Amino acid sequence: MWSIARPQVTHACSMLPPAACISACATDTRNPHPAVYRALLDQVRAGAALAVADYPRHWDEANLTNHVARPLIAATTGLDVPQPLAGDLAVSRRALAAAQRAAAELPHELAQCVHGYGIDAFLLLTAATTGPVESVRLKESKIHAGSFDHLPAIFHQAVPVLLHLTATWPLPPAPARTGATVYRATDRTLPPGRVQAMVTALTDLGTGPSVYDGGPWPSRLADAWRAVTSGTAAIEAADHLWPHYLRRVCDWLTAAQHASLQRRAQILTAAHDRLRTDPTSAAGEP
Repeated sequence: MWSIARPQVTHACSMLPPAACISACATDTRNPHPAVYRALLDQVRAGAALAVADYPRHWDEANLTNHVARPLIAATTGLDVPQPLAGDLAVSRRALAAAQRAAAELPHELAQCVHGYGIDAFLLLTAATTGPVESVRLKESKIHAGSFDHLPAIFHQAVPVLLHLTATWPLPPAPARTGATVYRATDRTLPPGRVQAMVTALTDLGTGPSVYDGGPWPSRLADAWRAVTSGTAAIEAADHLWPHYLRRVCDWLTAAQHASLQRRAQILTAAHDRLRTDPTSAAGEP
């Protein structure tokens, strides 16, 4: 029997009447509001295979979402889901059944990723093969346990799943919606020295067999995806991508700390659009 073991996930259906639990509903949000999960379940009742929360993120958070998950999914499947790793979602029964079947066919190494932080991408992408994915747009930023200290585990569990499922995507890519890309990197003031401490920690994580070679972003993300489509194991491709991702986040934090909200959104959108234009030949940043 397949089970979900994602860290810090709690079921939100307990907050709703039993009759409402027509699907799985989960969250890793602190003090989740029942209205959010009613809205997610309403989308599933209306026919969505999966409904996921779309909340604004603080500019220094959601780096795996903003730089990897969202643009990669959009470029390879045509599905532009603002918060694909949200952790606040409702899943239809048919989508859960599809996820169970897909999980049984995964290689052992990827199955281990799905039992960890890879579960969000796995549920979304397997659900999307069975029906529409809908986002529930929220105004307030998510309040959740900090994830920066868990970044290596999150990356090395989520990214192989993302690469594998997008590289083996079974459906024709959905047509891109012109002008629909919106990144909400909300402002907040960090303690003095926080950004430099984050950059130092990220730089220290970059030591290992794979090293940053100066390649531009998002072309290195496109390279990782292409490698998996050509037969490279997704875990190996993710390992090679790791130092490039670290450099991307360092560059983002350094540039975004003094940027306006509009400029932050422009930086994220530009990389998103470059990858979406053609993931097989994505140009890097100038």
